[in-house]
Amino acid sequence: MAIFGTGPVLLDSPEKMFEVLKELVGSDASRWRGMIDVWDMNGDVTWRLEVNNDKGPGEGNTVQAFIGDYLVLTYGRLLKLSPDEV
Repeated sequence: MAIFGTGPVLLDSPEKMFEVLKELVGSDASRWRGMIDVWDMNGDVTWRLEVNNDKGPGEGNTVQAFIGDYLVLTYGRLLKLSPDEV
């Protein structure tokens, strides 16, 4: 996966969230699927990326990340890191 090839990916913009989602999901969403939510709370716009894989309960990998978080794909698992963990 090209976007994850150099290490953790900083979600610094909505465009970067779409890049991550498009790369993980690919053309058929058979392994990963997800969505991007956007809402406005009193003038403060919040973006959230949620991605999950095709594993069953107890084995699944669901990640919710916001702008400013980092994502890393390692050993087939998607992990969210805070800036102080990078």
